[in-house]
Amino acid sequence: MKFNFIAKTWKIYVVGHFDKKNLSPVNVDNTNNTLTGLAAEIGAKFHSGGFLLQGNIYTGKNIGQQFGAITQVQDTALDLRSTGGWFQVGYMFNKKFGIYAFYGSEKVNHADAVAVFSNPRTQHNLYNFMLKYNLRRASVGLEWLHSSLTYGPADKNIQGNQISFSALYKF
Repeated sequence: MKFNFIAKTWKIYVVGHFDKKNLSPVNVDNTNNTLTGLAAEIGAKFHSGGFLLQGNIYTGKNIGQQFGAITQVQDTALDLRSTGGWFQVGYMFNKKFGIYAFYGSEKVNHADAVAVFSNPRTQHNLYNFMLKYNLRRASVGLEWLHSSLTYGPADKNIQGNQISFSALYKF
């Protein structure tokens, strides 16, 4: 269920989610093999002139398939909880050039993840900076991304950087 609250420069939304997944193979009727997912999310967007600020936060259990969680559960004996969110700030200097920054994070309940998985991903942080150039019906961007992933029982960390080129066409 989603509720939107919209003003001239603000948009705010609140989401509640419930599902029950049958983990049995196809054509096998086993009602004891279900996994319940619950989530709550709130987000907002402020856009005025060339300035943009937007983001959201969420929390839930067994929501990997809805929120793209870093750890997805297929075990009915566990309720894997995760919390995350993201925010983005941007500014268009004129109709052609803009700059944007993004940060996103997700953290999974460490004790629960280690109890089920031998080498689970338990936290992920992503940073992104983009220079954007607008054309008539398209835009292109040059982006730098930095990813930091924590995994395993001993909280090992791996990091990486990426430069990418993006394009968007507006129909």
